Amino acid sequence: MRFKVYDEVFEKLPDLCFGVVVVNQINNQQNIPEIYDLMKNEMSKVKNNLTGVNLKEYPGIIHYRPNPIFSY
Repeated sequence: MRFKVYDEVFEKLPDLCFGVVVVNQINNQQNIPEIYDLMKNEMSKVKNNLTGVNLKEYPGIIHYRPNPIFSY
């Protein structure tokens, strides 16, 4: 696996921090109700916090919107 972040990303977001977790011998195909409930609760919070918000102008997202300096 290769994880690369271009310099332009850090020029735009100098305090950005990434983390990568690599795990072996984990079965992620089983259902775990506690994890599902946690995810469902967090998704509900996000939905409530963003209802009626214009995501194109949302301060927490605006830095991640496509920018001509990035090439994809």
